[in-house]
Amino acid sequence: MNSTSNQSVIVSDSQEKGRGIFATRHIPAGAIVFSCPYIVLGRKSNMLFETELEHYVFRFPFTRSGKPYERSNLSALVFGETSLLNHSDDPNCSWDWDVKARVHRTFTTRDIAEGEELTIDYCWDDEVWDSVGGMKR
Repeated sequence: MNSTSNQSVIVSDSQEKGRGIFATRHIPAGAIVFSCPYIVLGRKSNMLFETELEHYVFRFPFTRSGKPYERSNLSALVFGETSLLNHSDDPNCSWDWDVKARVHRTFTTRDIAEGEELTIDYCWDDEVWDSVGGMKR
């Protein structure tokens, strides 16, 4: 994957979704658009849940020490523009965790046209959302 300049995107209004991230030029498939630091949060006791900030929390499928664990009920707050990416059932970006570097990476899964909104799949199913303390949707 190649990294792309943050000059490749802009924060702008997104129809019915608030703000979003849009391409300012063509971005090729496989480009890393963001590499942002994160912090791991606790479970239901987390004070972010039941606030506006819960909309910016990612599922963290690892133990606190960074070992993969799909049944983890931990979550993470990712800093930077990543938190402004909107959900799509047909996203044009995906993401992964670099637990060694403690960064969350977002990359394109196909070519992105100038003016197109970048979207991801939030990957929250109701069972996992409930296990980390999210509000009912």
